Amino acid sequence: MFPEDWPVGCPPEEATDANGTYFLLIGSDPPNPDGKDADARSKCEKKGGDFCNDCDCCGISVFPNIHDARAQYHFNRRWCSEKLAKRIWCFVASASLQPAHGVVRVIGGEVETHTNWWPQKDLDVKARCGLFRGCEPTVM
Repeated sequence: MFPEDWPVGCPPEEATDANGTYFLLIGSDPPNPDGKDADARSKCEKKGGDFCNDCDCCGISVFPNIHDARAQYHFNRRWCSEKLAKRIWCFVASASLQPAHGVVRVIGGEVETHTNWWPQKDLDVKARCGLFRGCEPTVM
C-alpha cells in the first residue's frame, strides 16, 4: 500500500483517505516528472538521507484551496530566495484525489490548511504529475 522504506507508523494513523480537490505548488506547466526539481515529489524523494526518517518529509504538501496554496508560495518566497521560489513554485495545479491515491492529514504551519498527502506506492512521480492539471500562475 505505502513504501516499505518509510518510517514505522508512516503515514500516521490519523491520516484519512484522500477524497477531494487539492492544490499543489509546481514549477512547470504541465507538471514535470523529470529532473532535479521534479514536481509532485516528497522532500525524502528529492533529498534522501535523514529526510526519509521523518514521516512528514515522506508526504507531499498540498492545500484544499488555491488561495492557501498561493499563501504558502508567498511564505516560501520570504523563507528562501525569490529567484528559487519563482523557479520551483511558479504554478499551482489541482487534482481530484481519491482514496486510491493515498491518505492526507492537515499538518498546519504558516498556512493552517497545509496538508500532507502520502501517495500509494504504486503512484510513481509520473503518475502523480498526471493527476495535477489546470495550472495557473502562482502570482496573479
